Amino acid sequence: MLNILAFFADEPTKNNSSIWIILAMVAIFVVMMLLMMIPQRKQRKKMSETLEKLAPGDKITTAGGIMGSIVEVNSEEGYFIIQTGSEENPTYLKILRNAIYSFDSVAKIEEEERQRIEEEERIRAEKEAMKANKDGNARDAENNDDLKIDGDSSENE
Repeated sequence: MLNILAFFADEPTKNNSSIWIILAMVAIFVVMMLLMMIPQRKQRKKMSETLEKLAPGDKITTAGGIMGSIVEVNSEEGYFIIQTGSEENPTYLKILRNAIYSFDSVAKIEEEERQRIEEEERIRAEKEAMKANKDGNARDAENNDDLKIDGDSSENE
């Protein structure tokens, strides 16, 4: 701290280059802070929007590690009631909206399942097309061999 005060107390011409160094360091610090804060703000906004879309039936995990499915949503007071445990012996917990760490919505799970099935069907269709193409090439090769043999025998006569 005393060095900074002594820095400003000295002659301006003597410390002109030192001022630029300090300004550059401050500018770098400000840029680094912005580069860290902007992505966090975007992530927080996205998480907040997604939490608003949660509905009963969605699976969640709390920050404390409790896993369960949403039974009731109370948007006005900012909490969820989740069910943990088995169907025969359920336990219900009131969880604050901010305590949710991760989630799998039913719609997301259904979409992932649909995409997986479509991918499997596409791969199966490609395999069948390759097999049909391979069989067709084998038949063409046999036909070409027959033509060569027929052509060779007519030349000999």
